[in-house]
Amino acid sequence: MIIDEQTGYLQSIYYDAIQEFIVVNKKFNRLPDIIRNGLNVFIKFPNSVSTAIYLLKNNSFEFELNSYFPESEKNNLEKIFNSCVHNGIVGSALANGSISFGSSGFDELVTIAVPLVASFGVLGIALINTNDDTLIKTELNIATTLFSRVLSASLENVLLQHNLKATKSSLEQMVAAKTMDLAQSRRELNAIFDAVQTGIIVHDWDTFEITKINPVAEGLINLDGREILGRKIYDFLEKIDYNDPDFSSESYKNFESYLINTNGDKIPIIRTTSFVSIGSAKKRIDCFIDITELKKYQEELKQINQTLELKVEERTQDLQILVKKLKEEIDQHHKVQQELKLLLDKEKELSQLKTRFVSMVSHEFRTPLTIVRSAAQMLEKYQDSLSDEERQEYLNRIMKTVDNLTDLIENMLFISREKEKVVETDITEQIDLIKFTENLINEFQTTLLQRRDIFFINIGYKNTVETNERLLRLILLNLLSNAAKYSSPDTPIDVKLYFNEDNFAYAIRDYGIGIPDDEQEKIFDLFYRAENVGKVSGSGIGLQVVLNAIKMLNGKLDFTSKINRGTTFTVTIPYSSGN
Repeated sequence: MIIDEQTGYLQSIYYDAIQEFIVVNKKFNRLPDIIRNGLNVFIKFPNSVSTAIYLLKNNSFEFELNSYFPESEKNNLEKIFNSCVHNGIVGSALANGSISFGSSGFDELVTIAVPLVASFGVLGIALINTNDDTLIKTELNIATTLFSRVLSASLENVLLQHNLKATKSSLEQMVAAKTMDLAQSRRELNAIFDAVQTGIIVHDWDTFEITKINPVAEGLINLDGREILGRKIYDFLEKIDYNDPDFSSESYKNFESYLINTNGDKIPIIRTTSFVSIGSAKKRIDCFIDITELKKYQEELKQINQTLELKVEERTQDLQILVKKLKEEIDQHHKVQQELKLLLDKEKELSQLKTRFVSMVSHEFRTPLTIVRSAAQMLEKYQDSLSDEERQEYLNRIMKTVDNLTDLIENMLFISREKEKVVETDITEQIDLIKFTENLINEFQTTLLQRRDIFFINIGYKNTVETNERLLRLILLNLLSNAAKYSSPDTPIDVKLYFNEDNFAYAIRDYGIGIPDDEQEKIFDLFYRAENVGKVSGSGIGLQVVLNAIKMLNGKLDFTSKINRGTTFTVTIPYSSGN
């Protein structure tokens, strides 16, 4: 091969760099200095564009980018390395212990893989990327191979020195590391223990003395934890016979019980008791959720049922009176029949409302509570084996389920207050609708179990609008919730905000199952749900909330829908929409 003057000059620079490394490197005993000097040699390979040194991680078979040049090429160097691993260039160099080269597939560069091999095995690998492959199969290969041996020997020498120093204090470091790991594990366990939104009390198997309690349990008992520790579990939780067959297994889940606070009040709870061994000590763990509110709703439901039964009895008495009048007044026969039919229709409507309400409460409250309990139990039972991501996933599931349950309760309270005419509609304030809508969409997305695209655009502009923020929030959240429920997660939701001359309007569109034509007049009835919703959960009160809130804002609601092509709801509200 004929080497021109320029190439010969570049080769001499490369040889001089190798010689300088051999002379100067004796002064360095730090690994970063040796690697940096080695990288300076590789970058002087004739016509090189970039270079990088990858070292094996400790006790693993993974390479880690340690040093590279130029700094701006870091991302490209990572891609080139992965490509060389994929096409076998790196594997060939490591298997043969010698230089391997080939195309990396990036900008027509040729990559030279130089293995860094020590006496005890592979230390790493260097990559040289050049745009000239004419010099690869020359004496430069020999020089590069010899230099890689020198560099590897230097790295090995430093590593051996470090290992000798490390061996001297290895036992102390192991003890310190184990101590730190134990302390970290305890901190993580305590963090989870304190953060979970379920009451937890740990007590001794034999003495029943409380050894640990979390803040949720402290709050329910209304006593500082230091005043609780050491006391008997029966001072605060309903006494049960742990020798009973029902409680003799390692875990007994989800039974109703009660907690006794400092005032002597019995707070209803859903309780789970389980057994664990911590070293040689045997412990029992009682986890519980306050169901006071649930009991309250059950009592309210019972009262509603009683009221409905009384109304049915009253209607029955009315019917008897009407029948008697019907017999006495033949001339009013037609009128009585119509009144009778009207009363029967009302009875049917009341009966249907009762059935739907019972079904909705049973499903829409029980299912989220079951999800919360399940996630909390998984955190409690498998907390040592769960990864941080899995723990966070269960915590997110609890938080999102509670948010959904809160929204459902908010809708029910709104319906209740609206029926009683106690909703405040004259509270107005100046709102930046664009910012308000963006924040509301972001908040709504955090409640979804699965991320999806929601595209928001505004047409026109107005600095602020005077309206009732609470009612507007109820309208948009319910329409967004319906759009998410009844469309596939891989389809978007479109939200458009129009600023018109006399009003502003929202158009919320999904690409879901649509509403059947023959049911579109019924969807605003309380508890009504279209037949094509399938197994999608829902309460049947969202659109009733939307319609009532819009009326309170003196607005109007329109919608269009096609089966399997989606639905668009358009809400138009005048400026200064308070009553």
